[in-house]
Amino acid sequence: MKRLLGTQNNVQRAMLVVILTMAQALVLTACRPVAPDAMPEPDAVITEQVTTFENQGETVVGTLAVPTTSGAPYPVVLLLHGFTNERNELPVGGTDETMYGRLARLLGAAGMASLRIDFRGSGESDGAWADTTFTGQLDDARAAVDYLA
Repeated sequence: MKRLLGTQNNVQRAMLVVILTMAQALVLTACRPVAPDAMPEPDAVITEQVTTFENQGETVVGTLAVPTTSGAPYPVVLLLHGFTNERNELPVGGTDETMYGRLARLLGAAGMASLRIDFRGSGESDGAWADTTFTGQLDDARAAVDYLA
């Protein structure tokens, strides 16, 4: 009988799948219509800063959102955009927010930090989009986890 998680790489891959699945569920939750009065004010729950780290000789750009409440260290959610987009993803209709900007705010209100990155070849990160692969994006996600550690 084969073990499901036999090596460290398999464990890391399984953890990444869990993280991606949870992030996707949170995105779907964050994108549902919410009355404007029910949403926390952006500056009230998080502070954001643009941050960078290196992966395979190229700079990956991200936005780190940290809750303004006391209680550090915080749990961190890594937000990963789609194949052809960038770290803020799509605008939220009827607002000045982006999908992941809103999600970062909602996570902050729940006491969680978040990091959303531009994969290499996307957004503000180094690299050409023509060189983008799923394997490269997974490498960027792993490098982001290492950066957060």
